[in-house]
Amino acid sequence: MLGHLLKQGWSLLLPVVLMAGMLGLIASCGGDEVVKLSESANGTTVNVDDGNIIELSLKANPTTGFAWAITTVDENILLQTSDSTYDADSDALGSGGVETFNFGTIKSGTTTLELAYTQAGATEPGDTFKVTLNVE
Repeated sequence: MLGHLLKQGWSLLLPVVLMAGMLGLIASCGGDEVVKLSESANGTTVNVDDGNIIELSLKANPTTGFAWAITTVDENILLQTSDSTYDADSDALGSGGVETFNFGTIKSGTTTLELAYTQAGATEPGDTFKVTLNVE
């Protein structure tokens, strides 16, 4: 009976221990640098440290039907950490703004991050963004 209770106790405790370990890993990354990129990084190569957070902000105007979409990225090196956010430049109807994407580096390596600014039904994007990231 004691053996059964121990097995049951570990099966209940194991997820808690694993979650605590994951939270510790995330907390240890809390001091890592946020690397902010914008349109000026288009066509460049950027060196970042493993554990850095990449914040990419691009001009956008969803009222036109256009939206940024990630078309190329090696998710073994760089992973989007949340949905993109949009901040309008003003309260005026139809005003543009900035769409922001957040990524976390997973491991060392080189990846190309490409996005296309596309409209539903369009055959060609209205704009593109491409940056090469060297994660060290």
